[in-house]
This record gives sequence, C-alpha cells and structure tokens, in this order.
Amino acid sequence: MMYERGLGTGDPEKHIGQLTDALLRDVRLLSAIGMHTGGMTVAQSEKMFSTQAFQTQAMPVNSPLAARLTPHTSTTPSASS
Repeated sequence: MMYERGLGTGDPEKHIGQLTDALLRDVRLLSAIGMHTGGMTVAQSEKMFSTQAFQTQAMPVNSPLAARLTPHTSTTPSASS
C-alpha cells in the first residue's frame, strides 16, 4: 500500500522488498492462528515459512515458533532489588 501511495515509486527493488515483507507478515499471521488453534503443527508451520514466504531454515526471532521456544523473562525488578 505504501508503494501505491508513492513511497519508493519507480524503484523496483523497494517494491519487491515491500511485497516480501508483506508476504512474511501474512505467513506469520497464518502460522500463529494455525498453531494457536491447534490446526497446524510446528513442522507444518516451518514448511509454510519455507514454501510460502521463501524463508531459509533459520526461524526469524520474532516468529510464533520462536516465541514458543524462547523462555519468557520478566522485565520487572524483583522484590529483593
């Protein structure tokens, strides 16, 4: 949508970059919904990232799968601090 509004108009590399980012956001959304509703396995999610979003085997840090595998830590100070 930003390309249509004039951002990067005339630069095909910027347009491809915007489309690639949009595609990755779409796949992340579909993966998150599929995994959280139980309709998609981790293997299916990984396959979707590689075949639909053209991502390498390495999982992006902010993907739904990475969020499940990364231990969450509190950012609030402990009572003893």
